[in-house]
Amino acid sequence: MKSNARLQLQIAPDADERAKVLDATRSFIVQAPAGSGKTELLMQRYLTLLAHESVTTPESVLAITFTRKAAAEMRNRVLKALESANGPAPESAHALLSWELARKVMARDRAMGWNILQNPEQLEIRTVDSFCEKIANRTPLLAGLGRSPAIAEDFEPLYSEAAQRTLLMLGDEKAETREAMSQVLADQDNSFDRVQGLIVELLKRREQWGRLIGGAYQRSEEELNATRQELERALRDAIAHELEGIRQQLLEGVPAHVLQELLDTARYGAGNLEPEHALNPLRDVNQLPGASPDDLPQWLALVHFCLSKDRDLRKPGGYNVNMGFPADSMHRERKDACHRLIEAIGNNDYAGTLCAALSRVAKLPPPRYDDDQWNTLKALFRVLPLAVGHLRTVFAERGEVDFSEIALAAKAALGEEGHPTDLALHLGYKIQHLLVDEFQDTSLSQAVLLERLIQAWSPEMGATMFVVGDPMQSIYGFRQAEVTLFTRSWNSGFAQMPLEQARLTANFRSRPELVTWFNQTFEHVLVADNEVTGAVKYAPSEAAREPSQNAGPGFHSVASKAFEEEAARVIEVLQQELKGDAKSIALLVRSRSHMAHIAPALREAGIAFRSKEIDVLGERQTVRDLHAMTKALVNLADRTAWLTVLRGPWSGLQLEDLWTLCKDGERKTVWELLRERRGMLSDRAQKVLARTMPALDAAVTQRGRTSLRALVESLWVSLGGPAALGRTERKAKLRDVEAYLDLLQRVESCGEVDEKRLEQEISRLYTRPDASSEIRVEVMTIHGAKGLEFDVVILPGLNRWIRSEGGQLLNWRERIIGEERDLLLAPMDAVGTDRKKEGSIANYLAMLGGECSAEETKRLLYVAATRAKERLHLVTTMPAENKEPERGSLLSLLPAEVFGRFLKVPTPEAEDEEEQRTPNLSHRLVPDWQLPAAPEPLKFETRYPVAADVREREHTFERVQFDLPRIGTVTHRFLQQIGDEGPGGWTEERIAKTAPRIRALLLQQGIRSSELAKWEETVTRALRNTLAHDKGQWILKQRESASNEYGLTSALDGPRRSIKVDRTFVEGEVRWLIDYKTSDQEGTVTEKYLQEQVDKYRDDLAHYARVLRAMDGREVKGGLYFPLLQIWREVDVQS
Repeated sequence: MKSNARLQLQIAPDADERAKVLDATRSFIVQAPAGSGKTELLMQRYLTLLAHESVTTPESVLAITFTRKAAAEMRNRVLKALESANGPAPESAHALLSWELARKVMARDRAMGWNILQNPEQLEIRTVDSFCEKIANRTPLLAGLGRSPAIAEDFEPLYSEAAQRTLLMLGDEKAETREAMSQVLADQDNSFDRVQGLIVELLKRREQWGRLIGGAYQRSEEELNATRQELERALRDAIAHELEGIRQQLLEGVPAHVLQELLDTARYGAGNLEPEHALNPLRDVNQLPGASPDDLPQWLALVHFCLSKDRDLRKPGGYNVNMGFPADSMHRERKDACHRLIEAIGNNDYAGTLCAALSRVAKLPPPRYDDDQWNTLKALFRVLPLAVGHLRTVFAERGEVDFSEIALAAKAALGEEGHPTDLALHLGYKIQHLLVDEFQDTSLSQAVLLERLIQAWSPEMGATMFVVGDPMQSIYGFRQAEVTLFTRSWNSGFAQMPLEQARLTANFRSRPELVTWFNQTFEHVLVADNEVTGAVKYAPSEAAREPSQNAGPGFHSVASKAFEEEAARVIEVLQQELKGDAKSIALLVRSRSHMAHIAPALREAGIAFRSKEIDVLGERQTVRDLHAMTKALVNLADRTAWLTVLRGPWSGLQLEDLWTLCKDGERKTVWELLRERRGMLSDRAQKVLARTMPALDAAVTQRGRTSLRALVESLWVSLGGPAALGRTERKAKLRDVEAYLDLLQRVESCGEVDEKRLEQEISRLYTRPDASSEIRVEVMTIHGAKGLEFDVVILPGLNRWIRSEGGQLLNWRERIIGEERDLLLAPMDAVGTDRKKEGSIANYLAMLGGECSAEETKRLLYVAATRAKERLHLVTTMPAENKEPERGSLLSLLPAEVFGRFLKVPTPEAEDEEEQRTPNLSHRLVPDWQLPAAPEPLKFETRYPVAADVREREHTFERVQFDLPRIGTVTHRFLQQIGDEGPGGWTEERIAKTAPRIRALLLQQGIRSSELAKWEETVTRALRNTLAHDKGQWILKQRESASNEYGLTSALDGPRRSIKVDRTFVEGEVRWLIDYKTSDQEGTVTEKYLQEQVDKYRDDLAHYARVLRAMDGREVKGGLYFPLLQIWREVDVQS
């Protein structure tokens, strides 16, 4: 007899499919469209497997997802179901089934003694990244990682460092390496910055191309020639496949007699021309060319005959003497017949088919590389693996890696196909059941990992695989997601595992009014499956919710390019929805740039919203002002930054004053000009500068003496930055300021900052989301909304497109048709060549990528629309009159019936430019504004007497030479940085690269130019000695409890006293305190001298020890370390 849960489950239109996939003895691939309850079904399958008699430990059931959020959600659902198993039965059908399954699991849990609820870590529900990390950490040596590294918080600096080291291979000792690097640079006009950026981008994606080019750099010339032949064979196969499709398209879409007449006419024209003419290959053509790459010249000649340069059908008048049709009487009849033929073709629908087919021919590449292309490809075969090698060196030095390195290490730990390692065999036998969520987002590299994981499975093991996903929601092509993996697994199974098909159809999310619209619309958008482009056919859904009069799609349009009006329409829709009962409203955009007009409109309307990685802080005026201030302080010669500071809201100098200040002053900095020409400025400017110059002067004086964050923050406050924020959105602006200052603190080092890295970090800095539970409006990208649902969804910017990414040094594409897999490979076209020219191999690969992206854009629209539960609002600017929607826009994808539901709005006449100018609404302080008076000081009451002069303890140095204290200050800075980072990343090469910073800091300390080289060598020697010394390594070793330049204020046995400990850390149960001493002793260092130093500083160290001991109660030991002498002396600090 069936349970109540199964009887109730039959209410769902796809009940039989849902019941079928819960058979724990069978393997399935499940297509689960939007709103079909995929996560719940996955959880029920997981519970079914845990309860099955074949499962002896929970760890034998592995569930893999692709995001931490999805993994956490599934884990929480499983645990919640298990916790509720002992409670009353729920009423809803799906919850009842989960409850029954959970009860079975708990019974199994008691029988086997698992104690899952007490030990939930037994549940193997992981992201693919965490699973790779687990594998790699099991056998770190086999994986090639050595000790277990940490995942870096920011990968960009690691990639940049590796790319810089790669460029240095121009001076490599091996001639072939130098030549390869020279070739790559020469192709890019010897632009180091450009090549560095291109290498960085490839390092991010090395997991994809690394397995493709493998050890090509180690191959002999003979082996490389064989590689070339294989690559050119793949290229020829691709061309043949293209020509076969084009040929079929013409034969089916253009009448046979028209094609024949066209070929006869072309042959006639070619016969009247010189042999070197472009039409010459058509001289002997009697029928449509074949599909062999050898036929490509004939096809290209046919393109030249039929199409103009714009790839439209040639005008009849274009067939003249240059096309083989002279105007004399002998050729008049054939010329007139040609004109009639072309005119007739132009008047028929099949003209579009002819133009489209021949336009594609024009984009096909030649079937072989020319010598320049092949030489560049060979250079890349050598340079790129070496770049990866440099990246791994950087990883080893820093003790941290990226996710790609973890994934590559995991695959290495599992072995090659057909040659599993012991770990792979162990995991294969241990893991009996594998579940994979969001399978449509799997990359080829991840698929290889899964294949190696199950390669030890055999039929008698009873192992099962369960993959679930929706190819219609595959939108992560930029992460190398391969949607065809799903379609191939659907048809043929995965690796050696046959998979039964199951398709869910119920939509539990959206109202019937929306589901009907989805079905009617997307059957015309997602038309058919195509393995080459990744196109997928739409699978209709059935509504499982009750209808509602207030549900359905809405259509809103404004005039062409009227983006401000579009934003206003969005506000109207939002205000109307906020009056209703919608608990969640999502404003989804395809690109962050599409929010440029909408975000300010939301703020102006007073609509509270929460944004997720949408509102870029770097575009906020407050942050721009702070960034300009930072650049001005870092580089006194940055004229643009200084003028921005003077023009900023705290100063507001007029343009006339800035002109007076800078006129004919190109050879001086703005700071110097301010001191010289201040008296030449207007009275208003004089008032402003009387207030701001002291603050600026103090900040310039403090450069290099304090942290950059503290310096910028202090200057901003002193200039009146907080007051200049105004009252509008003041709290939000203050949060922006805090976010920028926090970022500055993260990226600076010893008061300095890499400006390029700061720019990159600012571009990735977003406003902090408001955590208030009362906010009903969410703003995010469509990609960010994947997996979420909202009562109301608003999609603006439908008629906008996204600019495609730039090229890359190496272009690749894997063609997988049936069981065949070919690799297409091409270098970036060299600078100086026409990179938009048709027929380039790189451009052909880019075209293929563009076609896949176009199909993904269709799926993006589906994902966006299906987030809606109640209502969907489509908002767009309309195309100009007699124009089509923007190519590549979401609006261009909608079928004519849907497009017709938008009201056509006439394009307004262009307004006068003066009327269109937006007024400057910046809030500026009045010239004579003054900082408010400081509040009364807090009264500090203490039982200890307070000294009249409380000063922070300064570092003490031997003062035989006047410059030595300054040398000690610079040395301390670098020892602090090494202590913060750990000594592992400080190689001899890195120390050498610090020379410019050492010189800059010495100059800031007042070291004379004539003494600079000597003291630079001294600082460098101190660092080298410390890192080469076992005690130095011990002192600087990374520890969680370590602190550098540790400041404390104490009031022990008397007046308050501030101290600063050079370095302190806990080892075992002992806290150590270290005091660095920069000694000027030369030659032999006597024990007498060292004892004098110990005696001299013993009292100081003893006091520090008392303070530290009072702080945490640990035993304290201390000592002096002499970096230049490589000497350590422990000091008795107990007395």
